[in-house]
Amino acid sequence: MKFSFSKKVLAVVVLILIAVISVDGILFGLLSDKIINIKDKTRQLNTSIEERERDLNLRDSIEDSRIDREKLISFFVPAGDAATVSFISKLEDLARNNKLIPTVRNVSYEENFIRIKLSTAGTWADIEKFLASLEGLPVVISIANFILQSDGEGKNWSGEFDLLVGKIKDF
Repeated sequence: MKFSFSKKVLAVVVLILIAVISVDGILFGLLSDKIINIKDKTRQLNTSIEERERDLNLRDSIEDSRIDREKLISFFVPAGDAATVSFISKLEDLARNNKLIPTVRNVSYEENFIRIKLSTAGTWADIEKFLASLEGLPVVISIANFILQSDGEGKNWSGEFDLLVGKIKDF
């Protein structure tokens, strides 16, 4: 069987066409896989960028609020015995600066407060100035109980203070 030249050319063209279609199908499959991988990587990258932006925004918020947080923390006595002793020393100095004789009767710790029982001796006016000074302290302080007694003549007075001072919680 002899094929004419045109039939041979037609057969070659058909074979080339089949080869091109086959290669096209193979390349399309490979490209589809690559496109899917690229979409997944792009989605992961976008998620990572969004998380990074949230982290940066959070860090900016933390830094922006640093001064406010430090100011808020300064209203509390830090946890620990050394900080408590330091605060009590300041309290005693404040009493002495108001011409009083201070005596710390008791110190106890409650969940969020330090309870300080303080006695003072001096004049009515000095105890009154000390009381006003307590109100001006830059810490969270509450006077839970206050007793004022005279020696009978009205010259010497004693004040009993039951103070609750805010403290930073132990962690």
